[in-house]
Amino acid sequence: MLNGHNHLYERTDPIKAGQGTKQVAPGGTVNSKTDGVTYITAGGGGESINDWIDEAAGDSYLGHVHDATVTMRWDDEDGGGHRKKVTWSRVRFRGYSLVHVDVTPAAGGKPGRLKVRALTEDNVLVDDLTIRRG
Repeated sequence: MLNGHNHLYERTDPIKAGQGTKQVAPGGTVNSKTDGVTYITAGGGGESINDWIDEAAGDSYLGHVHDATVTMRWDDEDGGGHRKKVTWSRVRFRGYSLVHVDVTPAAGGKPGRLKVRALTEDNVLVDDLTIRRG
């Protein structure tokens, strides 16, 4: 699942039924059919970068991976705020960035896959992940 509302880059471990199923460091591979959904927020461009992720946890990215346990915050439409400790926020980068995705369709009995890379504005690799189906 790729989205971009929040102004930062974040990638989760694969999630099923609200729980992370396995830890996937940058450079790893996820099987979406068996492992669950990996969520990617590709919002590192545009206006100012969000700073609402747990400051104590800090950024976590290729070469600087930290604990995936962080306190996340979300707001209701009426302005009410919520916080919850989660254990699946594997990669977090609060600088300007972009996401590059190479798509390989399923063929010849091999599953389709997405090769996802996140890069800083200076072309430094932040995250690298392969997502395959099956």
